[in-house]
Amino acid sequence: GQTGEPFFRADDFTLWLSPAPLLRGAIEAREIELRRPTLKLRLNAEGGGNWQALSISRTALPFIPSDVALQSVVITEGTVSIDDSTGRELVRVDGVTGELNVAALDGPFKFKGVFNWAGARHELKASTTTFEADGGLRMKAQISVPATTNTYTFDGRLADLSGRARLEGQLTGQLGFMPSAIGGVAAAAATDATPARVPIELRAAVTADTQAAQITDLGLAFEQDGKPQLVAGSAKISWQGTIDVQTELTARWIDVDQLLGGKGAVKPPEAFQRLAAGLTALAPARGRGLTSLKADQLTLGGESLGGAAAVVESSDGVVRLSDLQLGLPGGTRAQLKGLLPTADTFDGDIVLRGANLARLLTWFGHW
Repeated sequence: GQTGEPFFRADDFTLWLSPAPLLRGAIEAREIELRRPTLKLRLNAEGGGNWQALSISRTALPFIPSDVALQSVVITEGTVSIDDSTGRELVRVDGVTGELNVAALDGPFKFKGVFNWAGARHELKASTTTFEADGGLRMKAQISVPATTNTYTFDGRLADLSGRARLEGQLTGQLGFMPSAIGGVAAAAATDATPARVPIELRAAVTADTQAAQITDLGLAFEQDGKPQLVAGSAKISWQGTIDVQTELTARWIDVDQLLGGKGAVKPPEAFQRLAAGLTALAPARGRGLTSLKADQLTLGGESLGGAAAVVESSDGVVRLSDLQLGLPGGTRAQLKGLLPTADTFDGDIVLRGANLARLLTWFGHW
């Protein structure tokens, strides 16, 4: 590696070669076993990484194979990590176990196996074409998470591997959303019964390089109790220096009562507490976040409410409502600004302007 750290290592390996291809100047491995290998990728400030230093000089080799094929590379308990240019670890996956097939040095490549990430086991199937004339690769990958039944499929292209590597394509997903997850275990325990998972369809266009990723044409479509709902938006993530996440989400109508898993109207105090808990739980522990949320209409506490708009900021896990405006019963408009130190605490200003205070209190108390 560029910093003296090993780019790749394995505790042990076993290699079985096929003798016949050697006679025609080719190398063909029937099977390679790699036990506890580690692949460490490190980005640099110019948008490349330590993989760019990998090169083979033909003049330095006593034997130049006409082809190289790896029929089966069996990997057991591997680790892959990605660090930024300062050495800070951005991503780590471990428990990588599976089989890699390499038809030739220029592809195609296939992998099928499992890995651990974010506390959950993931199943991965990935395949590529051969390298194209410009050095790019077409690729398709599917990731399944057995614990949640979520599946993600990416179909796209990887380009400029020797320079500032770029990835672009389409992401689709079939997700299972648990309404009781909003607000955590305590809120889920308070309900009479645990609701079934709500299926959500995900679609998005993804463009990424070694410094940032951008998600456009984001769509989340779900239906609950025969009511279709759609959330659209975009997101941008950068990790050069401070991790920075910016998200915009919009919807014409969101049934918050249904979203929280209620059989009917959810009491407004409980709904606000669970939504605040959801915001604090989603805030990244490191870096900055800026989220813009907008809905033309909400259903909450059994009432149809006016438009809602919120700007939520976070910094190293601390969440701030920069601005929250919401239409409430009684011709009331609410505006909130302040910190959410915990899911049960708000430290800031609340301004209410309306025409019927009794109507508002009746709805809020759900009397």
